[in-house]
Amino acid sequence: MSILWFCAILQLAFSFIMIRNKNIFLNENQTEQMIEYSGNAENSFITFYKWNITAPPKHTIELYCDDIYLFKTNNCSKVSLIIYDDETREEFCELKDNLKKKSVKNKMEIKLWKLGFTTGNFRCQVRLVLPYLETIAEESGSSEYGLNEGPVSTTCPCGWSSKFIGKIVGGKETQINEYPFMVILVDRRSNARICGGTIITPLHVLTAAHCQWSPMSAIVGEHDFDQSSETNATVKIDVKYFVKHSQFSLNSLQYDIAIAILKQEISFNRDVGPVCMPSKKPDLGNQYIKALGWGVIDPDTKISSNVLREVNLKVINTETCSKSYNEMRLNSRSQFCTYAKKKDTCQGDSGGPLLWLDPELNRYTEIGIVSYGKKCATNAPGVNTDVYYFIDWIQSVVRASKDGKVCMREEN
Repeated sequence: MSILWFCAILQLAFSFIMIRNKNIFLNENQTEQMIEYSGNAENSFITFYKWNITAPPKHTIELYCDDIYLFKTNNCSKVSLIIYDDETREEFCELKDNLKKKSVKNKMEIKLWKLGFTTGNFRCQVRLVLPYLETIAEESGSSEYGLNEGPVSTTCPCGWSSKFIGKIVGGKETQINEYPFMVILVDRRSNARICGGTIITPLHVLTAAHCQWSPMSAIVGEHDFDQSSETNATVKIDVKYFVKHSQFSLNSLQYDIAIAILKQEISFNRDVGPVCMPSKKPDLGNQYIKALGWGVIDPDTKISSNVLREVNLKVINTETCSKSYNEMRLNSRSQFCTYAKKKDTCQGDSGGPLLWLDPELNRYTEIGIVSYGKKCATNAPGVNTDVYYFIDWIQSVVRASKDGKVCMREEN
């Protein structure tokens, strides 16, 4: 057989059979990639394509196909698109729009084969799913949380919960005055809500620096902002002046912490009292903490909640979080991030607390202040001010305006 005949036969074989194998590696620098096939672009009789998609450990892969058209007859013996991960196998041999699939682990395999000169096409996108994006908001905790004191004492009474024993909270609206330290900061003239805050002494409310407004009032003992009869604990007190951290920047939102000094003291009782301040930095990596607020509950309509709501969010690694905020520089010592799938703090929650229940106190300690985020309940974590980083500054402001003190855990 001559070389020309051999080449002709080889060329015919390649036009008869088309085999392709492609490896796709996703990572945090290459988070997505298109996978496309067009039967019109090749005329082989037997086609076998294979895409092997791999993500880093503990990540998953999301597949989205907006258009699948692979055949002219509904016959899986002639054409088939097969999607595998480590545990499942799905086969498609019919028209399909808006196909979505998520891998169980960090691998996915897509195979296409056809027999005959059928035409068709498909277009899909594979996307890396970061581990924190699978974080589900944990349900609210035990009905005993914040009631009886734990084995370790505090320097003064703080962080208790005023609720009825035995109630199982579903994770949204709180009980009336369940968190006695919560504050709403409002415009003194219009009563429009501005931010959240927390009581730390009878004269001081801790909040975010970007919440500054004039003139401003603080409402304590509130639950339903649109009702006046659900609690007798509600009191409105004017803010005398507002102390922002001297290094606060509205551009970077670094040092986003402030204290509102009130014109008159708050009277403490079962339904109104201070939150505990941290005496040391707790290890909160991958733990859930609680956020409270009257903020926006529907990002599309911008409707705010009339009642106090709670959600448990997970603390996210700052390095991972910073990838969502390329335009902002995060400080891992003075800021931390939180996230839960389709849950978030939102507009109007700014300045409100992020709470950790110290198990040895059985009291709530404010470890963060809601600072900022992207559009609410998106894939971007929320950014918060770390309270412990600023504890010396907080104590200096309290001492300067009155000979007072914040309450915290007693350390030996």
